[in-house]
Amino acid sequence: MTKKQIHFFRISAWILCVLEIWKQIYLTYVVGHYLWWHFPFQICSIPMYLCFAIGYGKKKYQNRLLCYLMTYSTVGAWAGLLGCPFLVWPRFIFNLHSYFWHIYIVFVGWVAGHIWMQTKRDLNDFKQSTYLYFAFCLIAYFINQIVYPFAGINLFYLNPKVEFNLPIYRDFIPCIGYSWTIFIYLTSVVCFSLMTLNIWFNSSSWYKQNHKNQESENMKTVHESE
Repeated sequence: MTKKQIHFFRISAWILCVLEIWKQIYLTYVVGHYLWWHFPFQICSIPMYLCFAIGYGKKKYQNRLLCYLMTYSTVGAWAGLLGCPFLVWPRFIFNLHSYFWHIYIVFVGWVAGHIWMQTKRDLNDFKQSTYLYFAFCLIAYFINQIVYPFAGINLFYLNPKVEFNLPIYRDFIPCIGYSWTIFIYLTSVVCFSLMTLNIWFNSSSWYKQNHKNQESENMKTVHESE
């Protein structure tokens, strides 16, 4: 990635970080009690950390984080915008924060996808992103188990002791039970993320043409300098 692109993600990380700090302060001191539901390790909190991390490490690791942002993060943000019951709150300022947060994550995912499409587009990046997603799920599950005895928490919707309240998925529980519902939920996130990747690949003709135009412009510049 270029310095300008890395700079964009670092600015985005700080924007999200400031918004997250404001939210935690607001929940604790304005609402009057801390809601562990908003502990900053939900699926839509992860982009904040990845935007900080993406400027470091080798190019292949950067590409994997780009792929995660353009797929899993984007799917999570759209799911929140379109159907999550926990996005709507009685207080207007908190609603404004929630919607801005999710829309900005979609924007970050779009920028990440635009950059990733100009790389080698190695499908291994998506495989590694999927491993990363399940690693986050595992971390969230263990945090749920540690914190739940003291407070209600349901990171990534993976706490079996808390009612599973996601639209559509919750209707499966009476029929197939909690474990199979979680399996369907996790599998569908992977499938929707893969579909998002396919949408990007279907736009590859534009990127190929754009790449050819850039190459011809570079060649023209070289010939003119000679």
